[in-house]
Parts: sequence; C-alpha cells; structure tokens
Amino acid sequence: MPLFNNEDLSNKKCWTHCSKLKIALTIIILTFLLLMVIILLVVFIKSGAGFCNTEFCIRQTNKLKRGMNLDIDPCDNFYQFVCGNVLKDSSRKNFYVEANETVNRNYLKLYKEEIKDSEHKMVKTAKELFQKCLNTEDIEKDGLASIKDTIESVGGWPVLNHDNSKFDWVQATYKLRELGYPFSVFINVDVTRKLENKEKYYLEITIPDKLIDEDEIIRKNSKNEAVGIMVKIANLFGAIDQNLAEREMREVYDFWQRISYFGPKSPEKYTIEQFQKEYDQLYNKAPFNWLEFLNKLLGPQIAVSTKDYVSIPDPHLVSIWINYFSTTSGRTVGNYMIWKVIQMQLPYLPKRIQNIMKYSTNSTREEFCLEETDKRFILSPIEVINTRNLLPAEERQEMQKIFSDIKSEFLSLFRKSNWMNGKDKEITMENVKKLILIYGLPGDYLNDKILDDMDVDLVERIGDNFLDYLAQANRNFQTIRFRQITVPASNNTMSRIYLESKSSSPLYYDKAENIFIVQTEFSYYVQSDTPRYFKFSLIGAFFRTYFAKSLFQYDHDFGLTQQTKNSTDRLMKCIKNQTQKYNLPDHYQLEIQSALYASAAEKPSYMAYEKWVQNNEEEKLPGTSYTSRQLFWIAGTYCHVPTLLIDYYPLYNDVHFYSNVSLVSKFNNPYFARDFNCPVGSKTNPAVKCPLYL
Repeated sequence: MPLFNNEDLSNKKCWTHCSKLKIALTIIILTFLLLMVIILLVVFIKSGAGFCNTEFCIRQTNKLKRGMNLDIDPCDNFYQFVCGNVLKDSSRKNFYVEANETVNRNYLKLYKEEIKDSEHKMVKTAKELFQKCLNTEDIEKDGLASIKDTIESVGGWPVLNHDNSKFDWVQATYKLRELGYPFSVFINVDVTRKLENKEKYYLEITIPDKLIDEDEIIRKNSKNEAVGIMVKIANLFGAIDQNLAEREMREVYDFWQRISYFGPKSPEKYTIEQFQKEYDQLYNKAPFNWLEFLNKLLGPQIAVSTKDYVSIPDPHLVSIWINYFSTTSGRTVGNYMIWKVIQMQLPYLPKRIQNIMKYSTNSTREEFCLEETDKRFILSPIEVINTRNLLPAEERQEMQKIFSDIKSEFLSLFRKSNWMNGKDKEITMENVKKLILIYGLPGDYLNDKILDDMDVDLVERIGDNFLDYLAQANRNFQTIRFRQITVPASNNTMSRIYLESKSSSPLYYDKAENIFIVQTEFSYYVQSDTPRYFKFSLIGAFFRTYFAKSLFQYDHDFGLTQQTKNSTDRLMKCIKNQTQKYNLPDHYQLEIQSALYASAAEKPSYMAYEKWVQNNEEEKLPGTSYTSRQLFWIAGTYCHVPTLLIDYYPLYNDVHFYSNVSLVSKFNNPYFARDFNCPVGSKTNPAVKCPLYL
C-alpha cells in the first residue's frame, strides 16, 4: 500500500505550491518592512529625530540650560532670559579669558610634544626654544657662562678690567646685533609705515626714552641701594676691586640719570643723504657714518642707499644726543651699555642674579616660556600647526562665505537706508565692499611656504643652552622685521598688521589696508559640527565689531557730514523716548550707540541665515523646543562674566551694560518680535518704532 493515495498527493502538491508562494510573499513583505525600519532608524539616528546630537550641541545645550532663566519672558528682558543664571554658575568663565586659556592649553600641548625628524625646521626651532626655556635646571647649571662669553666678545665690561678704557659703543652695537642680543641701547632702529606711502616700510631711528620710568632698580631704590645692587652684579661677573666697582657704578648711575632727560623726540622724514649732510654741518665732536651704521645693523642680506628715506628725529637733537655719550668716558659708556644688556637679559638668567636685582614674575614657568617663545616669531610656527588642526580649508571657506553673505545683506539694506546720504554713504559702502577678512592666519597657512618664509637669518647656534637658542631666534626675528623694507607691505604675509593684531585684540581692524582679522582662537567655538545658527550669529558679532571700529575711525579721520549727524541725533532721541521708563543709567548714550551697532549687524546676519534656512534643514538642540530662528538670537547673545583682566574701561566689565545693549537692540527688530511671538506693546516690541541705521 502506498504511503499516500492520489488525493493526498494532489493536496500535498497544492500545499507545497501554495506554501512556496506564501513563503515568498512573506519574505518579500518582511524584507520590505525590515528595509523601511532600517531606513527610518538610520534617518532617526542621523537626525536625532530633528535634534542635533553632536558633541558641540550637547555641550551648548548644557551651557545654555545652566545660564538661562526660564522664569523670564524673552519679550520682557531677553538678556536675563538667556543669561539670568550665568553668574550663579561657578564654572562659567569670561568668554575671552576662557578662549585665551584654551589657546594656551593647546599651544602648551603642541610645544611639549616630542620633536620629530619629519617636522618642519621652524616647528623644531620653536619647540626647541620652548623646551630649553622650561629646563631651568640646565639654565642654573650654565650660570653666567654664556652671557659672560657674549660680554667678552662685544668688548668686555670695563668695570672688570682696569685697562679697558677704549670701549667702542658703535662696534659693540654691531656685535650685539650679530649675536642676537639686545642692541638698541643708545639708538633704536626698527621699521615703520608712518610716512606717506602705505605700500612701503621705512627704517625708523629713535632715541630711547622712559629710561627711568621703565627701570625698577632706579625707580624703586635710593641711589645708594641701586648702586649697591649694581656692584653686587659686577662682583658676580668677576669684579675684584670693590672701590673701583663702587665708584664706576656710581658714575653709571649719574650718567643714567642725565641721559634720561632727553625724552622722546618727534620723527621727521629724510633721505639718509639729506640727514647725513645736515648732521655733518652741525658742530660734532664725533663724526658718525649713518649709512654704514644702518647697513651694519640690517645685516648682509639687506641694504639701504643714501637715497632711501628714513624716519628720524631732528639732526640737531640727534647730534646733541650722540655728542653727549661720545664725549663721555669710554669706561662709563661701556659700563652702562653692558649693564643695560644684563638688565634686558635678566628674565633668562639664573635665580641668584634675579634675586639680587629683585626680579619676579606672576607667571608660571610654562606661561613665561610660552610668551617668550611666541615673541620671537611674527607668526609662530606652532600657531600655524594649531590653526591647521582647528581650521581646515573647507571650514575657513565656509566662514568667509558666511561673512560675505552678511556683507551682501548689509549692503542691500544700507543702500535703502536714509540714515546716511552723499559722501558718507558712498565711502561707507565702498569700504564694506572692499573689506578683506582674514580668518585665522594671513596667507596660505596650509602650505609649508608660510613656514619656509620664517627662516630668513637662522644662523647656526654658538652653543646648546637656552641663551644660545634665544639669541638665534632673536637675530632671525629682527632680520625679518628689517627685511620688510625690501618688499611691498601688501605682499608680506608676515606683515605689521598681524603683528599688531596679536598685541591688541583678537578682532582687529586695520583701516589703512581695510583688513579685518579674526584670530584663530574663535575657531574653538566654531567647528565643522557647529550648527549654522551659531556660525551666523557669531560671525554677525564679528561684523558688528568691524562696523563699529570702521565707522568710529572714519568719523575721527574725516568727520561725518552734518546730515548724517542730524539723522543720528534724531534716532538717538527716538530711542531715548522709548527707554525712558526703563531707568537706564546716565551713561546709557554709549549703550544706545553700541545697541545701534549691534542691530546694524544682527539684521543682515539674520537675513543671511534665514536665506540659508529656507534651503536647508537645521536641527534643534537636544532637550529644547526652540526653533532654529530662536536659537540664532539666543546663541548671538553675549553673556558677560566680569573679570579683573578688563580694567581699562569699567563700563565694559559691567553686566548691566550688556543687558541694556541687548534690550535696546531688540526694541525695533521685527524679526526678533516675530520669532518669539512678542505682542505689540511688549517691552521688546514697542508700538512706536524708531528708524534704525538699517
């Protein structure tokens, strides 16, 4: 008997066929559903369900939540809404202090890294200098040996040698420059662009001033105490005859006092030939070859001719100055010159000599070495490496594009504005159109040529101690400074502009070149994963700084027309009427002015951002319900944390100043009122509006 009959077989075949079809359909459906789940999951994870889950966004959310006061209505007091709890957060630091600490922390990390054979020569040079500076054990071990060798090579210190009465200060100046030591003891030589051609650098010769004001040994001690310190130092360097040392150091003190009365002299423009001729016509007990003197200091790579212009004080005054110490005892001049060199090298010498001369610093050794190393480069090699890490080409291009978009929106609004007319409007628009933004560093910092250009006069070191590394870097730095007279200012990536910006402000505007520099430190707050609302609001703040500085300088140099002044006065009166009920302080006119600058930048920044948002999707911050447009205003509000570092103008260290600026800048802004649904008649959306700059 068969195991199954025909009917069973027929049913079995049907079942098998049907099952295969069902199984196939089931697999297709399940596969489709699985794919849909995977796609949705990927989209969900990638977008965070409409929320930004990057490290930056999480940090920003936590920071905002700790600082915001949600009990405040944003339409009543937006600054308190965003910043109301900032001062209660003990971990919160002043923005600029925090930025500076972050920069230094990153620089220290790079400087301390092991020196690799593959690194560029200038990166190695900077690291070696820093690491030698940190090694105080070697500095103490070397003692005074290195500086003694230098003093001997420039002619010796007369107080140590009875026979040395023919000290030649000119030859000593040449030798100090050659060795990389401070050489501007009697005559300062540097570069300037103060003459009429802004495309050209010139040599600037000045007479040292403030010789007593800047000298703590004379300023803080009596004559006997100061002479006593000088004698002790002479003893350390090998003086044997105490009576001689005391007598000659007393003569140095008296000489020091006398030359201090010359004071600063206003420079004038001469060709070297013209100056030499006028100088020679005066009664000079000591002839002086100015062309030879300048060319010796410039070095073998650079030369000036008699036809070149220099900036120098009146020949009569210079003649009196040089005649004075040229007719003073050679021993006294030599003793003074070497004493000044020792003083200028004091921060780098062993503790025992620092203690005698009462030298101290509040900086840690790391901070000291970081600052001293940085001063030896117009553009630090480590700064280049740090900027490469922080600001790749794509990120820099994006920031420049955003700045350009804001400029375009500003020009569009400004063209329609009635605040300025005629000459003022024309010049301001032209200035904005031609404005150049340097974001990060000047030049192409991604190309090693920027490092190659730093090696101008990096001669072989005499020895292997800190002073030798310092002297090598000093000589190279000074030659770079002098070399600027040979190239157009606009072609020099190591230009004065960036050097000045480093010593003044992280947001620096140079009116002569119409260049606005935003230093690298801001890149810590703007990375590739930073939301666009933050980028647009931050760069809008940069533009506000530029606009305020350029307008102030234009008014200072040329003066705004009466029509513009009248428009400004009407606007100020209108805003004063708006703010009467808020009991703002007496000095609030400055706050109104700052608020007007803020609004003049906020509006074009917002419009540029809104255009971007229309074509792109912006994610929200996690754990918040604010729209991207609301986040633009929140992120753009600077929450001030007072700091002792701001002592030049107390108002700028006052939280109320920033609160008032925020209040006034939002008064007449329809975009802000719309985004936060502020009803007409609320504090930030008054029924009567004032015609702002834009």
